[in-house]
Amino acid sequence: MSTSIVITSTQLQAKGRRAVVSFARTLDRFVQRGAQEFGREEKKQAPKAFTILTNSVAVKKNGIADYTVRPGSKYAAWVNNGTAPHQAPLQPLMQWLRLTKRVSDGKELYARARGLQRFIAAHGTKANPFVDRTREAMHGRVMVLLHDGVHTGIREAFPA
Repeated sequence: MSTSIVITSTQLQAKGRRAVVSFARTLDRFVQRGAQEFGREEKKQAPKAFTILTNSVAVKKNGIADYTVRPGSKYAAWVNNGTAPHQAPLQPLMQWLRLTKRVSDGKELYARARGLQRFIAAHGTKANPFVDRTREAMHGRVMVLLHDGVHTGIREAFPA
């Protein structure tokens, strides 16, 4: 007794195309979820003096299962990496002191801003590596989502 199975190449090609599309769609869903969770965590880790940096964190879709999470503000890299000694503008320092240190007296505000300006000119600014903290905090979760996405994708692409 013998059993033979005949599959034409057109049937095999059609099943292969459906499997690729199904797998990509499923994996994209899990990668998108990981990117969204990563973006939320990066917003939690970002410094919040003005919330401009926090609000600038965005998730962008580049392609199938390809996402970028990054802060869009101009000064994000300076906050994350710190800066070398430089002459900082006085007005933003005064605004920062007014909001974070609750300095309201005009003379004291100006004096503290000038002191901060001199300190930055001599020492630069300290790094606040919020992107690295986010990467460390989310690595395990993103790996779990990718693992689940691959397994679900294979199950959906090649049903039993």
